[in-house]
Amino acid sequence: TYANSMGHLEGNVNLTQRLNDRWSTALLSHANTVAWNHDRNGDGFADMPTGRQFNVISRWKYMDNSGWVGQFAIKALSDKRYAGQRASHHGKDNISGDHYLVDLNSEQFTVTGKLGYVFPQHKYKSMGLILSGNVYNNQSVYGINTYSGRQKNVYANFIYQSVIGTTTHKYRTGLSFSNENYREVYIADHSEHSGESDGTGHNHSVPGASGETAVFARHEIIPGAFFEYTYTAPFNLSVIAGIRADHHNYFGWITTPRVNLKYDISESTSVRIAAGTGYRIANILAENTAAFVSSREYKIINTTHDYGYGLDPEKAWTAGINFLHAFKLYQRAATISIDAYRTNFINQTVVDYDANPQAVYFYNLEGKSYSNNVQVELNYELLKELDIRIAYKWLDVKTYYWGDFLEKPLISKHRAFLNLEYKPDDKWKFDYTTQWLGPKRIPFTASNPAGLRLKDYSPAYILMSAQITRKLNDKWEVYAGGENLTDYRQKDPIIDAANPFSKYFDGSLVWGPVTGSMFYVGARFQL
Repeated sequence: TYANSMGHLEGNVNLTQRLNDRWSTALLSHANTVAWNHDRNGDGFADMPTGRQFNVISRWKYMDNSGWVGQFAIKALSDKRYAGQRASHHGKDNISGDHYLVDLNSEQFTVTGKLGYVFPQHKYKSMGLILSGNVYNNQSVYGINTYSGRQKNVYANFIYQSVIGTTTHKYRTGLSFSNENYREVYIADHSEHSGESDGTGHNHSVPGASGETAVFARHEIIPGAFFEYTYTAPFNLSVIAGIRADHHNYFGWITTPRVNLKYDISESTSVRIAAGTGYRIANILAENTAAFVSSREYKIINTTHDYGYGLDPEKAWTAGINFLHAFKLYQRAATISIDAYRTNFINQTVVDYDANPQAVYFYNLEGKSYSNNVQVELNYELLKELDIRIAYKWLDVKTYYWGDFLEKPLISKHRAFLNLEYKPDDKWKFDYTTQWLGPKRIPFTASNPAGLRLKDYSPAYILMSAQITRKLNDKWEVYAGGENLTDYRQKDPIIDAANPFSKYFDGSLVWGPVTGSMFYVGARFQL
């Protein structure tokens, strides 16, 4: 059970049962509700959504002595959230525009199955089959705009694993099949400012403007095959090289190679190197719902075909290195790890908030786009019962936006992390965490009227959290804690909140905490 000072209540019940020597089952259930409205800054909008969620998983496992292993599960989820102006009457028609209402309703049903066989006389040889089916529905209202999304997919994957001669040379190969259906409907009413020039000079389509209905549907059928080879050398070297080929029913053949290398310099030091490529088709509406809470128009421009959104698949190359070293410092255990990764996009679905503060544009990449990620982490046993973890992350993410090579918005380039964990005995545990987040670039708003403009960068800020856990006995455990202990908040997260149906209204540029400090208590009980 869990309860916090924001009116969030939740409960989890997990039950397991062994039926016989082959079958076991588990039931995992979760429910939560948020009943209280909060408006710390007095702008008339709820700081966090209210609502409720139910989530249940029924899982069954099978294992026998002849090599067969199976797992089957049924998952169901229902989630309803309400936000917007606190005076809104949820569940009623909001087309009159009296209040700005946000209603989010989603449901998901999933069936999964895994069946595997390990050859009893050859433990290195196995085969497995993974099957899944999923249905997801989203029905949402954002002010006088509505969005509905539906996804249906079936997935199958067969894997065979064996060796070439000896276990020094292993391989995995298999076939996969994916059948996915997507349908999205977006109805937007920008009648007050439709038809205005966006100042970009580009031709563009305006789906859903002025009360029109925009429908995006696509059907993906993707059979594929893969092969992966693993070489484990006697001198602390292992190499994994693989390639897969998928045939998309519209985009044709797509190949994605990858390679991973690990070398143990010593028992306490290792280096990993990885490189590979990947692709995906962006779901631009479902992945950018923040812009729904605004008067921004959705514009898909420079399309290259009529499939789905008319945009090409994203494709990128990634390469990186990891260094891990374990050592003793003043006779106490410590580890240091360094990660460095680089991603270069060959194509990317660019999400552009900068061209016009009253629109968000989607288009294929027309220049460079990359991401550099470096993280350094130190873990150290400071005292016998006190562990410390210190980390720093540098994120350099840039994309070409219509003539400007800019940092990706709302991402901290510099971040730091400190965690202290104190366990004086088996009954008590104390945990403290602080995070420092550097400035984030904020999209262009300079063309808005005075008073409705944001600075180019957010300030840096610090977040602190702490938790105390007490184990009462073998069955009961209680805990209490707090988040954002310094009560840091973004003062005015919504532009023109007093006029939610004006063309300047924008709740999509949130860069920091909105709710302030939050305190909680909870208990765990094990049967």
